[in-house]
Amino acid sequence: GAYESPVTISVHHFDTDTVEQIEWSWSEAQLDVPVLSRSVQTCLVSVAEGNKKGYVA
Repeated sequence: GAYESPVTISVHHFDTDTVEQIEWSWSEAQLDVPVLSRSVQTCLVSVAEGNKKGYVA
């Protein structure tokens, strides 16, 4: 699967031409749901709660 190994994000610093590897981690709430649901969970909760600042329309 896509998330079996640790996810890292590569950040390129243009001013120094260096690349920094940043490890991504899921929140505790995201770990409780299937992998395919994790990326949209926060947005869906915001919609359900009526919080327009928590999602993109």
